[in-house]
Amino acid sequence: MIPHELSPRKIRFPETDHHSIVLISGANLRHQRFGYLLQKEFGDLVLAWFQVGKLPDSAYTKGRREKLRILWEKVKRKLSVAYEIEAIRDYVKNQGLIKSIKKGFVSFLPALHTIYLFHRRGRRQLYLDKTFFGQELEELKLHAKLSPIVVDDPHSEEFVQRIKKLDPYFLLSVGGPLYSKKLLESVRGVPINQHAGYSPKYKGGNTVEWALYNRDLYGVGSTVHITTSGADAGPILRRSHPCLLDSDTPECCFVKVFKLGNELAIEVVKDIMLNKEIFVYDQPSDGGMTYLGSQLNKDILGAIYRDFSKKWLKKELVRLRTF
Repeated sequence: MIPHELSPRKIRFPETDHHSIVLISGANLRHQRFGYLLQKEFGDLVLAWFQVGKLPDSAYTKGRREKLRILWEKVKRKLSVAYEIEAIRDYVKNQGLIKSIKKGFVSFLPALHTIYLFHRRGRRQLYLDKTFFGQELEELKLHAKLSPIVVDDPHSEEFVQRIKKLDPYFLLSVGGPLYSKKLLESVRGVPINQHAGYSPKYKGGNTVEWALYNRDLYGVGSTVHITTSGADAGPILRRSHPCLLDSDTPECCFVKVFKLGNELAIEVVKDIMLNKEIFVYDQPSDGGMTYLGSQLNKDILGAIYRDFSKKWLKKELVRLRTF
């Protein structure tokens, strides 16, 4: 989809006979799926695949008892940070046991609710990753030559030199942190990022959730752009919306946005390989919002879940179809 509100300009990419590719990704199944999909589409042109961080294999296989244990550990950590043991003892001594229990319950309840909401969100996301991508991922692995190389610090000088030595034409990124200008400039051709959000309106983290919180279905979309040191701020190469259904959950909306982004990124790479000169759409410096991960709190997430429990998505889709 063309960003009609933005002005296009043509840019010409460096000429080359070897469009080699290096990928930097996150560790979830959805990120792994993209790594193997790239190899299916481009074969030996994919020189290396680096994975930022590592997700334990057991994250997708834990039983109910193990999930409860992890949840309890999160609760204990939260409470130990919020209240020092000595402070609790002094308060109980001065105020009495019953009053202390009542006050503690009132104080801890919001923290417990926050932990519960985000834990549930994380588990749903893991389940959907496995449902959407699990079987396909196993099939893609059968024909792949590369596996992800885990990288602890993609900002290090050692990593920058490693990328320079590989000398890729494309540096693709998905699901990772912001990258330094030094790293991005080490690429022979162009760095490209897949953003699970609708730039420039929604940049940064959790942008699908922010669009849903604002009840903005037009803001639920995926953007592929030239990577810069700013969060999702580079010139746009592709942008589009997923096909949403009445039964979709917030987590399902995110997975669909992410999957769409994979297809857009592959389309962009093929387009640049075929046509050295393509249109890009510069983002305004004062356009949209850039969200931090910490801004998504229990109130925002709770409001989104309430909307979905009241069938807001179904009603909104009906309204848009009628319009």
